[in-house]
Amino acid sequence: MSENNMTFHTLEEFDLELSGGVKYCTKIQPIFQYNFAAIVLVASDEYAPFASVVVASIISNANTNHNYDIVVLTNDMLQRNRWRIEHQADGYNNISVRVLDISKIIENFSFYTWAHFTSNTYYRLLTPDVFALYEKVVYLDSDIVVNRDIYELFDLDLSNYYLAAAYDTHVVSYCTRTPPLEQRDYNIKKLGMEDPALYFQAGVSLFNVKAIRKDFEEGYLIKQGGKHKLRWLDQDLLNMLFYGKILRLPNQWNVMVSNEPQNLDEFHLPDALRMEYFEARRNPYVVHYVGRSMPCYTTHPDMFEYFWKYARKTDFYEVLIQRMAMDYAEKLAESVRIQMRQELGKETIIQRGKRYIWKIINFLLPPGSKRRIYVKRLTFSFKAWK
Repeated sequence: MSENNMTFHTLEEFDLELSGGVKYCTKIQPIFQYNFAAIVLVASDEYAPFASVVVASIISNANTNHNYDIVVLTNDMLQRNRWRIEHQADGYNNISVRVLDISKIIENFSFYTWAHFTSNTYYRLLTPDVFALYEKVVYLDSDIVVNRDIYELFDLDLSNYYLAAAYDTHVVSYCTRTPPLEQRDYNIKKLGMEDPALYFQAGVSLFNVKAIRKDFEEGYLIKQGGKHKLRWLDQDLLNMLFYGKILRLPNQWNVMVSNEPQNLDEFHLPDALRMEYFEARRNPYVVHYVGRSMPCYTTHPDMFEYFWKYARKTDFYEVLIQRMAMDYAEKLAESVRIQMRQELGKETIIQRGKRYIWKIINFLLPPGSKRRIYVKRLTFSFKAWK
């Protein structure tokens, strides 16, 4: 399948036995016919435990009066981890969890990445295509936890908007602090944003699939993702393409935390938005552990109680504890190595004294000089006599 000739199929066209049990998909059918929220996540095999935590948090806050169609998209997740996630829906008549393979769609794409980002972040751009038979879909990153009934987000009126999202409080702070960081000019010049502070965080988004498919050709977003090299990757792309057509969500729907909770970017926000952010921390609907700030990956965890509350309800709980122990051990070992290198690089008082003495000797008795040779002979003769 080439980028310029994308073809889409329904899930039923793939034979699960012939594919070894791998559920390849491009377009999917809704599980429920009415009164349901559609939710999509993207996760790699590494992030399978975190995706499971997201699913557990959705289920924990689900309302029995509504249905929930949860789909996890992946291109590398091991079958046993897929089953563990799908089994979380066992015993619930109003909840469906599917883990589907999108590798056939993205196999010929190449995406720009840097730092901790991977190409997985671009796969959210497939939402209008994979969910072509839906009107709306909630997209969630796999490094979040939901602390509210997600149906409330799904049920929002998206008329005249392509997307609903909350402000990216990190990026907004870069644009509004005094003096502003370079991000402000980047948003204006690179992304074409008239107001650079109207920058949204795509990790929690409500896609108006019907409107996007009406105004953009099939596969448009993912194709654009492969053509651009942007600072914040596909999130920049969505802000650029949908500028002026994004409905702002209250900050409670995407409370971003940091690896350095004592030095939050949000301290630099304008007064009203800063107050909204810190009020949202008191009653978050969604907690977003951006930049690998999940409590098992940082020595200064922030809002960790929400993560572990739902992690305990998954089959991956012990795996996450193991990861935390290993991550802590690795960081401790690295700090010891750094300290040892620093200590070994320090001179003792005796070593420093010897170095200065030799400087004086080399000044008074230059290497190779007759005086130095004479003194050496005299010294050796004295030692031999002694």
